[in-house]
Amino acid sequence: MRILICDDDADTTASFALLLGLYGFDVRTAPDGRAALEVARAFLPEAVLLDLGLPGMDGYELARRIKHECASPTPLVVAVSGYRPRPEGSPFIHFHYLKPADVGQLVELLQAAA
Repeated sequence: MRILICDDDADTTASFALLLGLYGFDVRTAPDGRAALEVARAFLPEAVLLDLGLPGMDGYELARRIKHECASPTPLVVAVSGYRPRPEGSPFIHFHYLKPADVGQLVELLQAAA
């Protein structure tokens, strides 16, 4: 499964990428929304893990743009963030985990989706 991780915290991104790579996932990373869109257009991820509090373009906007601009079928979008989800939610974000996320739960979710 191709997974894109977008988080402005380099340690979080590196940790998730390393752990998911150990489970056999093909992982790419991006530090912000604009870079993530570029990666998504070329990589066509099947799942996206994103932070909601990204600089420049928040995770909600990134999820919306990935759905409309980058991939078909729409990738599984999982928010992994210190921010609580908006009360109204987002039709573009399928799951939300608060940081620090349980990596085992994320892996189970991704393996089930693969």
